[in-house]
Amino acid sequence: MFILPCATIRKIEGILSSFLWKGVSLSSTGSKVSWNSVCYPLQEGGLGIKSLKTWNQAATMKHIWKLFAEKQSIWAAWVHTTHIRQRSFWNIKLPSTPSTLTSTGLPWTTRVSDIINGDQWQFPDTVPILQSTWSSATYTKKNDITHLIARLLLSTTVYFIWHERNNRVFNNAFQPPSATVDAILQRIRIHITNMNYEGTCPSIIQDIWGLNLAT
Repeated sequence: MFILPCATIRKIEGILSSFLWKGVSLSSTGSKVSWNSVCYPLQEGGLGIKSLKTWNQAATMKHIWKLFAEKQSIWAAWVHTTHIRQRSFWNIKLPSTPSTLTSTGLPWTTRVSDIINGDQWQFPDTVPILQSTWSSATYTKKNDITHLIARLLLSTTVYFIWHERNNRVFNNAFQPPSATVDAILQRIRIHITNMNYEGTCPSIIQDIWGLNLAT
């Protein structure tokens, strides 16, 4: 959790305002009412949309509050032990130079580009397990069937949950969660079957989804 830069907030709110007034257009001109007015409560003439700046500040303050209200959490205990160390939170000064992530030896300001050399990961020698772990990770191409199924699983799940939510809200009708799960799985099986037009579906994929496709 961190305070969003003002420029970032203005950019996001500009996109939201453009979408509100124009739909598909993302031009920042032509808004009928200022965004601050749109964020007023309904009873004050606004649309009740939360101000991103106000929400971000409130969320950050709640994050700080949890440091002291939820001391039993692992995160709070780590912050108290590593950074606060029985001092007043409000008197702690930020270091003038970036510190390092103790377990990795990397500076807090490290970017992904700093630990990539060509097409290989390049981590500090002090933590060899990072190099071996990340080097063993492989990424499939976007047209690989496992990648396509992963995307299909997400989109199908979101659609059926959205559909069930609308039925409950607008039609006062609902089905048990197991029925929704079955519908999701069945739809994905149908899509996988249609994707097998070249007979390229691996046997392990067929076993996972309970299919028996001809090759």
